[in-house]
Amino acid sequence: MASRVLDDLSTTLLSDKSAVFCYTFCNFYRANEERAENMMCNLLKQLCQIQSPLPQSVEDLFARHRSQRTQPSLDEAASALRSLISAYPKAFIVVGGLDECEPSSASQFVSTILDLLVDTRANFFAISRSLPSIIGKFREHNSIIIDMPSNSAADDIGQYIKSNAERLPDFVNHSHDMLEQVTNTIIKYSDGLFRTARFLLDSIVDSKTPESMMDTLEEKSRRNDTLDAMMTRIRGQSADRRDLAMNTLLWMAFAFYPLEIRQLQHALAVEAGESSFDEANIPDTDDVASVCAGLVVIDTERDAFRFCNKSVESWIIERRNKLFPDAQLHLTRVCLTYLSFTAFESGIALSVDDLKSRVQLYPLYDYAARYWGFYALEVPECPDILLFLGKQANVAAAAQVLFLHGDWDQTKYAALPGVSVAIHLAAHFSLEEAMKVLLNVFDVDLKAYDDWTPLMVAAIWGKISMVELLLAEGADIEARDSGGRTALSLAVFRRRKGVVDLLISHGAKVNFHDGNGSTPLLTAIDREDKAMVQLLLARGADIELKSKNGEAPAAYAAKKGYEDIASLLLAAGPISSMGKNP
Repeated sequence: MASRVLDDLSTTLLSDKSAVFCYTFCNFYRANEERAENMMCNLLKQLCQIQSPLPQSVEDLFARHRSQRTQPSLDEAASALRSLISAYPKAFIVVGGLDECEPSSASQFVSTILDLLVDTRANFFAISRSLPSIIGKFREHNSIIIDMPSNSAADDIGQYIKSNAERLPDFVNHSHDMLEQVTNTIIKYSDGLFRTARFLLDSIVDSKTPESMMDTLEEKSRRNDTLDAMMTRIRGQSADRRDLAMNTLLWMAFAFYPLEIRQLQHALAVEAGESSFDEANIPDTDDVASVCAGLVVIDTERDAFRFCNKSVESWIIERRNKLFPDAQLHLTRVCLTYLSFTAFESGIALSVDDLKSRVQLYPLYDYAARYWGFYALEVPECPDILLFLGKQANVAAAAQVLFLHGDWDQTKYAALPGVSVAIHLAAHFSLEEAMKVLLNVFDVDLKAYDDWTPLMVAAIWGKISMVELLLAEGADIEARDSGGRTALSLAVFRRRKGVVDLLISHGAKVNFHDGNGSTPLLTAIDREDKAMVQLLLARGADIELKSKNGEAPAAYAAKKGYEDIASLLLAAGPISSMGKNP
């Protein structure tokens, strides 16, 4: 788009001596060089080359810096530019790819240019992705902001290719059809990414034949050379920018769901091993988007970062283990550091309001509590795991969030005073090595939330290997929770067929009533789980055992309208009564 504007200005102002224009195009790969003062000096240099004589103040400025071998500051360059522009009734400043600069430099540059416009007749046209720090500056000056439609990226890439056609081989320049074919092919393969289009264009400038040129384009796209090149460029940034970019891409590639902006900002700000959160480490949203070379954009509707398109997302996720070989360890340490903050040493929140306030103040807390263990499962060794599990208050606070499942009004799930739930967390995430250590300290049947034992927690979440470990350590297979349910009851309710089969194989009772007067078979019927009903019948479930209020299994299935299950039960054996006891 910016190149199209320049083409139009060049044509329109060709013979107009009362008008002048200058321009600059930002380039992500030179982001470290494109500071605000450098861009301003670039504009100043262009106007100096076409204006003669120069104002004395500008001559003096250049003489001074020439002798000192220095460059004018931003304010000096802006002041000189103002004096040159003031000599023309019409002046135009065009900037392309503002978002490719570091956000702080872009914001500073825009502010300076907009201030310059106040007392001159200059016009300013800029192209940028919608980064708040840049767009906000334009809004402050009541500028006209145009939100370009999604197809504008393809149009802009097409214009860029045609404006650079002279770089292409003669057989392209001399054939309108060939130029159109090249343009359409690059647009297709670039998938809206300008940097990809630039890379593809550069790759064919030395092609010798049309066939070799098209083969090169196809090959570069098929081998994902463009995204490989972009990752190389990202890694080639300054250390701070590189680390921020790679950390951002890591989190986005491994997160179990798209993190909101504040969640990701906190994740990026955590320093592993620190005891408290430092707000000063929170990265600016524009910086996050900028360092990722356009691969990541801000989704304002969802208040989240997202990959720029599905192709990039798929490419990153498919290669995430290669791109980030230590990701699981890093994510484990960050989550455990967050959960271990001194802010949570007071233990569980004592009210729903306190819990909601905690999660709002620490937006990564809920995520870290729910998912740290899944990352830890993939880590061969991490001392942070046992260090965290040894912090009873912090563990209880994290477990409170985990076991509430977002239903914070269920205050019955408050932790039992003085009870460690470390082994319950180990059971939930199936952290077997940690469990072996913890069982040297804690009773294998220790009860916590809802009188759940570690075996019940493992059964609920279908952790077969953890169930086996706990049974081998002597866990009470018939222990009851506050609702009179056993590990088997809970596994049936959660449709954990493998766990149910394992528990029965270890002697778990199948025929009993829980606190509500139901049986495992009736629970399976209520869940309309035909496969579970079949398993229980095969493993000895009593088809005659009614609920405490007299409901027979077959009659209950028929009443619920589960015809397949009712037929299965009727075919399984004799029924003494199809209804309630007299």
